[in-house]
This record gives sequence, structure tokens and C-alpha cells, in this order.
Amino acid sequence: MDSSEGGQFSFGTYPGAVDGYDEGYPTLDWTQAEKVYLALQRVNGANWTGPTGFYAGDPETPIPAGGSKTWRDIYLWSYNYTPRLGNRVAAGCTWNVKPPAGYAGVLTIDYVPAHLNWTGPFEFIIDLTKTTGFYLPCPITDDPFNPDNVTRLHLEVYSYPIPEPSSLAAIGLALAGVGIGVVRRRR
Repeated sequence: MDSSEGGQFSFGTYPGAVDGYDEGYPTLDWTQAEKVYLALQRVNGANWTGPTGFYAGDPETPIPAGGSKTWRDIYLWSYNYTPRLGNRVAAGCTWNVKPPAGYAGVLTIDYVPAHLNWTGPFEFIIDLTKTTGFYLPCPITDDPFNPDNVTRLHLEVYSYPIPEPSSLAAIGLALAGVGIGVVRRRR
């Protein structure tokens, strides 16, 4: 998942990864560049044994057929930079090798700072085998650790077969704007 203005969050699965912190996976130093950031926010504790901070990705164990994985606490913000579209950014899916076969995702916006006046959709169904573009609300902040200063999202990825179309239709089909970059790992 990536934005047109620098932010990228990589998600994927591969054998040997663990659900949770993968030893040695580095935190993201978000103060090095004035740009848009799309990152996982993690806090050391029972569910995350790694350091507290922002991460550019979180590889997970493979998703069983008909199953799903959820990446929570995805934060979107711009650090001391005004995006070209003001408080919106264009986003889309990209792949490091080729589109993953047999996966679909539901991106959900969990929170948008009120001052952004977001009236767009809050849920997006994403066919991860195709390039998809949309817009997301993006606040400008120098304190992304305050959860009220960022747009918060989560992504649930389903392996086929995914839930029946009627249950997905209830989520909504509209797209809105930040980018999603998909990294497919070898199985």
C-alpha cells in the first residue's frame, strides 16, 4: 500500500514469519523526511514483543484458504509537509514482484481527525490482483504518536474463497484516498 507522496505500508505473508513481531524488524524513523507516512504503530506489550514505534511493514504467517489476517493500527499522516491535494492523498496498490493470486482486502478507516471534514467512504473493498487507486484523508502533524492527530485504519486480507458477495456488499464498494502497496512474499 503506498501513497503518491512517499508513504508506504507493506503487508504480506511468508513461511518463517511469525504473527506479531519478527525479531530484528526495524522501527521507522519518521523524522528524517518531510513527507506523507503510512505506517503500523506498535506498542511493546503482550501482543507485540518488539520495540514501541512505527513500522513500514509486518510480515505474517501464510493465510489458510478461506481465512483472513488483519493488520490493525495503520496510521496515516504528513510530517511537516502539505500534500498536493491539501489534506487528502492519492493511494494505490503496488507489488514488489507480481499481484498476489487469490486475495482480496477490506481497508477500513477507523478514525479521521474532525478538522479534516472527511465525508468520503470509510470502507473499501480491494481486489489485490488489480491496481487500485483511491484517496484518503491525511492530517499534517509533528506528533503522530497522539492517535487523535492521525488517520487510523485497519486492513483485513482474505484468501479465496472470501465471504459471500452479499456480505461484502454491505461493507461498501466506494474508494477513497491514500495508497496501498502490497508486497507479496514467496510462499
